[in-house]
Amino acid sequence: MGTILSVILPCYDPASGWTDRVLANVALIQKDIQDVEVILVNDGSSQDLSSEIKLLSDAIPNFKSIQYSHNKGKGYALRQGLTLAQADHIIYTDIDFPYTHDSFLKVRKALDQYDVVIGIKDAAYHKSLPLFRRWVSSGLRTMTSKLMELQITDTQCGLKGLNAQVKDIWLSGKVDGYLFEIEAIRKAEKSGCTLLPLPVTLREGVVFSELKAGVLFKELKHFIQIALKK
Repeated sequence: MGTILSVILPCYDPASGWTDRVLANVALIQKDIQDVEVILVNDGSSQDLSSEIKLLSDAIPNFKSIQYSHNKGKGYALRQGLTLAQADHIIYTDIDFPYTHDSFLKVRKALDQYDVVIGIKDAAYHKSLPLFRRWVSSGLRTMTSKLMELQITDTQCGLKGLNAQVKDIWLSGKVDGYLFEIEAIRKAEKSGCTLLPLPVTLREGVVFSELKAGVLFKELKHFIQIALKK
């Protein structure tokens, strides 16, 4: 039997103790799903992660990793991981596994019926955000609905799944930053893929940082870049 599931973990300057969380969550996944491969993409972290990545490689069967020296952005990192994915189903999430294991399993099960599964953040997530990030998140959803005319407007949840048959849509993206998912979802909707918006639950203990102005302006540029494409 071939690999059933590829789990892709883009990674940039992870918080202390991140390897313990990866090991714990991968162990949970392997209890429920056989034949899992884990693909970690170190997106040019400023800290040296070589020893931590070796630890994961030694501990996790079917572990793959990609590293490069300069930070390129989450979209770029995700596409690098997709080039290595060999499974029928692919799930990508953040390195700190911010959503519950039950949410992860719901995404995996839904991939049996849908091409793309989009995690949708619940009210508890938005309450956990710093106020400015909450405003930005709400504004982005409104802009996505009005300017992109997407059916799914909550595009930035850090838990998504897709089937291998639609992987090329994600690989064809040009946006390297966080908003790469707007570009990909837009293409998937236009291509007639079946998409499921699936409510997911934030795990306990997740703490969000403030949104930096430089990141905001960079992503606004990406949004305009996507909006201008027909």
